[in-house]
Amino acid sequence: MPGCTADLPTEDGGAEQRVAIGVSTSLTDDGTRAATDLQVSQFAAGETFNVYFPDSKATVTHALFSVLDANGTTVLTEAEGNAQPYYVDKGTTVTLHAYYPQTVSETTTSFTVAADQTQDADYKQSDLMYASTPDYARGTDISVIVPLLFVHKLAKLTIIVKVDDDISNITNVSIISGSRTIDITDGTTCTLGTTLSDAVSEDAPLTLYNDATGAKAVSGAVVMPPQAIDGGFIKVTTASSGSVVYNTTKTLVSGHNHTIVLNISRAILARTYGEIGNWTDPAEEYTDPNANVHF
Repeated sequence: MPGCTADLPTEDGGAEQRVAIGVSTSLTDDGTRAATDLQVSQFAAGETFNVYFPDSKATVTHALFSVLDANGTTVLTEAEGNAQPYYVDKGTTVTLHAYYPQTVSETTTSFTVAADQTQDADYKQSDLMYASTPDYARGTDISVIVPLLFVHKLAKLTIIVKVDDDISNITNVSIISGSRTIDITDGTTCTLGTTLSDAVSEDAPLTLYNDATGAKAVSGAVVMPPQAIDGGFIKVTTASSGSVVYNTTKTLVSGHNHTIVLNISRAILARTYGEIGNWTDPAEEYTDPNANVHF
């Protein structure tokens, strides 16, 4: 961030140069974005996030920053009174709290991921992240760039689905159980609660892929709140071969990327309509993340 030539008085009657506060960004891992061909270790240019200075050791308490490039360089977009943040006193320290996406602030009480995450923009806006840098020293330079390391608060699911040649193309991949909303119990630290709502269902799925033409192999990702999943979880729909549901017992963990690979083939014996099975026959369960799921 550029320095400013305005001066502040000192105890001996002289003047000292003000020290501007800027920020740079980085992410905790290389698995942030939905598609494999995107920059994944940094924000994209133009993305914005909120920064708060809660201890009043800076000249503003809130500012909005925008990312300039893939190196994490940022520019001040908006601040109280359009003022550049400065340190108040020489030799002091300042605490920064930052939130992404821009819709999240230190007073936010809940967060909901998008129901349709097929588009990168909606996926990104579902990726709740938080950064905190306590007691960052003012120093003597004319400007200070504070590094903000953003941590993923929700869980990411990378889903890879492939079908055999004799099955029609995959046209839709959706999550059909779980919840999209989680409480934030402490906004100042972005602490997640345990209360979940806006349950995902067959009628209102969370979609990660949808294409009328489809493909034999599909990969993508969704972001969901941390939670326990038990039962039907992923529904794969094909153009003309029907649909299949993947069942799992899995706990989605905050900050983790869970990968599920589904290889879909036809059953060895084709299903016969009107067939009745014995009540004593065990139900098929597909709990292996690399399961072969059959129609």
